[in-house]
Amino acid sequence: HAYQEAVTIGEATGGGDHPEMVSLLEGLANFYYYRERYDEAVPLLTRILEIVRAASPHDPHEEARRLRNLAQLHQLRGRYAKAESLYLQALQVVEASPKRSSGEVAEYLQAAAECYRSWGRAKLAEPLAARALELIEGLAGPETLDVVPYLKTLADARMEIGEPQRAARLYERALAIVERV
Repeated sequence: HAYQEAVTIGEATGGGDHPEMVSLLEGLANFYYYRERYDEAVPLLTRILEIVRAASPHDPHEEARRLRNLAQLHQLRGRYAKAESLYLQALQVVEASPKRSSGEVAEYLQAAAECYRSWGRAKLAEPLAARALELIEGLAGPETLDVVPYLKTLADARMEIGEPQRAARLYERALAIVERV
């Protein structure tokens, strides 16, 4: 309740758009999230996103992170269409940033692919997961532990679309990497 009081005071004193409000709102959103009170967390994460978007200077990576946080919450609630929209917005923001990294783009592709899989839309997940794997392999190398979660996501998507042979090769590759380390 201390977070709620701080947020209320901050808004009442005209600090509702101040970037410091983000940490207060985030604390309260986390409180609700960890108590599985997702409906109460959504408006707080939405407010955080609004503050981040209005901040000067604008930080596209922070905006993308906030979009992804909100998308994850909608995904948990089974609101896949909303989650999809937010994940794709986050991916678009990251890809448009001149300071983007391959690893960051791979993370957002992976998150969107996982959303599609949760939604039962593995055909949409597969190309995103394949692209994410390609990026992370280029960054970390094809035989490192960093690629294992990406291999698994792509393998899972391929299993779900009826390509068990292609999936098995990915699972075997991931297992071999883990066993070597």
